[in-house]
Amino acid sequence: MANRYWVGGMGTWDTTSTANWSTTSGGASGASVPTAADSVIFDANSNGAPYTVTLTGALTCLDFTATAGFAPTFSSTGTLTVSGNFSIMSTVVWNATGAITFNSTTSVTITTNGVSLQCNVVFNGVGGTFNLGGALTTSSTLTSNLTTGTINMNNYNMSFGGFQSTSGLSRTINFGTGIMYITGIALNNNISSTANFFITGTNPSQIVTYTGSGAMSFSHQNVNGTQAAGTWGREIYYKFIAGTYSISSFNSTGRSCDFTGFSGTWSKGGINYIPGDLVLSSTMLVPSSASTTFFNASGTQYITLAGKEWQQPITIGTSGFPSPTVVLNDAFLIQSTASTKGVTLYGGTLNLNGNTMTMAPSGVFTVNDSAAGQTQNITFNGGTIVCPLGFTYTSGNFTTTAGTSPGKISMTGTATFAGGGKTYNTNLSADVAGTITITGANTFTSISNGVTNAALVFPASTTTTVTNWNVSGVVASLCTITSSAPGTQATLSKSSGTVSSNYLSLKDSAATGGATWYAGANSTNVSNNTGWLFSNAPSTAGFLMFLR
Repeated sequence: MANRYWVGGMGTWDTTSTANWSTTSGGASGASVPTAADSVIFDANSNGAPYTVTLTGALTCLDFTATAGFAPTFSSTGTLTVSGNFSIMSTVVWNATGAITFNSTTSVTITTNGVSLQCNVVFNGVGGTFNLGGALTTSSTLTSNLTTGTINMNNYNMSFGGFQSTSGLSRTINFGTGIMYITGIALNNNISSTANFFITGTNPSQIVTYTGSGAMSFSHQNVNGTQAAGTWGREIYYKFIAGTYSISSFNSTGRSCDFTGFSGTWSKGGINYIPGDLVLSSTMLVPSSASTTFFNASGTQYITLAGKEWQQPITIGTSGFPSPTVVLNDAFLIQSTASTKGVTLYGGTLNLNGNTMTMAPSGVFTVNDSAAGQTQNITFNGGTIVCPLGFTYTSGNFTTTAGTSPGKISMTGTATFAGGGKTYNTNLSADVAGTITITGANTFTSISNGVTNAALVFPASTTTTVTNWNVSGVVASLCTITSSAPGTQATLSKSSGTVSSNYLSLKDSAATGGATWYAGANSTNVSNNTGWLFSNAPSTAGFLMFLR
């Protein structure tokens, strides 16, 4: 192990020439070319004025230092492998395009003092830790690589044109409070074969892309574990800003995806896993796809669509993944053109947070715990689920929560509400001039109709329980109440109070439960109805006058 000092100013560093190497600072040239065991030093005695060093061939050294004297410019295409520390002063110009590979197997420090390296950087040291002594920036036209080892960002930022880590070897990035910026366009950004890829640090890790045009490809998978363990990409935060580029192959997203300011196209190919917050931009394009997007956070995740239509089917929770709490920050509209895209609540909680979630015209909201063992919940907080085709409970430990307000499930097409005999702490609203078929012995906070000529078909030989009944029609537009089996009654039950309806067409309906059911004087008693009074409910005002 020895030191090699650069002397004589301008020259070529290759694998044979000794013209610019000395064993001492400012000493005589002729020393042997540095090896991986020798430290290279550019200092005040290297030259009396700025100079250029031409890198040629496959070069090696232990430590690399250029922190004193006139700043050299490094040029040409030679590659450099550094087995120790790397430190350059801020006035160095690194125009050399050959890759710099850091391959230490111990702990080393990399300090560039704001110099942008116009080359690819490779981290490839088994057991090595590469500590940043400041921000690290490379060319926006090249993709850097973590093959093995640990990048300790020390709370500094890194900026690469693109970034890959696909070796399958042990790899770690410790962000601290630092951010990784991806600045290149038309580059492939890939973290795969990632059973041994780990993210650590106190700050949400971020990969940020910005500016430019063209296309950008992402495939980041299985960070901090395997897909089966429910940790697919979930420790990486993505933020896409101020760009018009196209993002493609982004099939396994990270803990958080923020598109604020992005005006390009997110071309979602294949299945997308989003285990964190999602924020769209009102100016971005979200193309349609038949593949499912899974929301599968280990905790709470917030969804903001900024007025954009969602273009994929949605599943909340997934087998082998944690059960999330998905909170809507604004309206969630699933592709308004004719399609079958809908929502499946597999596990976890959907908190509407006072907002409206709308299925596609032929989409269904489904509760379906196909593997069993999950719990499902909808918390309304005044929010609405709009179902043009239907709402279906198939299986699962399913509950609903009114929260600040019951909100409603709005049936806006000729559809079926297959409630599965569950309790719905919300309002079921018939909001279409068509037939709504209800199955199951369900319980509702209320049943109402937003369209006067709606038709409600209740399950025969089954009791539907309500806290409130707010169904009426108008003149020449009766609301129809019938049973699913002609001649067999369907029962409506309300435990107490008074029901006041009008302009109904009733057939095969039994009204029970302790409440007094007034169909109204303008309702039609078609046949086989019991418990209904075909007169108007007593006026509350008249009753108060009587008490006086």
